[in-house]
Amino acid sequence: MSKFLSWHIDLLGFSVSLLCAIHCLLIPLFLAVGVFQTDSIFSHELVEYIVIPVSLLIAAWALYKAYQKHKNSTPLILAFSGFLIIMISYLLEQDYFHYLVGLGGLSIAIAHFYNWKLLHKKSKN
Repeated sequence: MSKFLSWHIDLLGFSVSLLCAIHCLLIPLFLAVGVFQTDSIFSHELVEYIVIPVSLLIAAWALYKAYQKHKNSTPLILAFSGFLIIMISYLLEQDYFHYLVGLGGLSIAIAHFYNWKLLHKKSKN
């Protein structure tokens, strides 16, 4: 994988995951204060059903390809933990669902950022 492509795929993964985390953490607040209606596109489940699989595909590709270069499993573990938290939150469906999904998205974003740092460090050597 070229340096250009690996940097951009991690940037994309980081951005999607961070936006997911922000979305999940702010939607309950926006709904509570009336900024969004419950039928708003931002609170629609379809958004989640599209973003989560796309994020999973990006993370799987980017992190596995990078792992082959830097041999550090921490980004893979962080991303796996994030997706696991998201899956568990969907199974529990509690009042704190959005906070768990936000935590999972944040974990995935951190995995991409750390992966990028490892690749950047590796390219300097």
